[in-house]
Amino acid sequence: MRQALIITFLVITCISCASSHISLREQHPEAIDVNPPQRVPYIENEITIHAIEAVSSGKEYALLIEGEFPNPCTQILRVNERRLIGTLELKILGWQRYGEMCAEVITPFTFIYNIPKEQFQDIETVTANGTVKELTHSSN
Repeated sequence: MRQALIITFLVITCISCASSHISLREQHPEAIDVNPPQRVPYIENEITIHAIEAVSSGKEYALLIEGEFPNPCTQILRVNERRLIGTLELKILGWQRYGEMCAEVITPFTFIYNIPKEQFQDIETVTANGTVKELTHSSN
């Protein structure tokens, strides 16, 4: 009986240890990915950024970026990055199919921009599409 209790305790402990690290993607299932077009004509769209937050979980370090697309047909084309001492500048470009009819409805989005740990700690300021954020690094 005692062995069964010890085994049960160890199993519960192992399960809770394994589940204590929740990835940033699991914490933010609504987050979208970069999704460039595959051999289709497209136009670039402006993307508005409203919020930038430094986040981490386990060994993951990233920026949680929230913004708006000009319509629900827009997706992220690419992210251009420029690093200066203590500063990260991002230009996030959107796209939609050329000639595609789409309702002009502002569409919010969340995007996770991963950064290697050794670079993450050195970033003090982030600029994304004109939005500037002084970072405070916190762990989740």
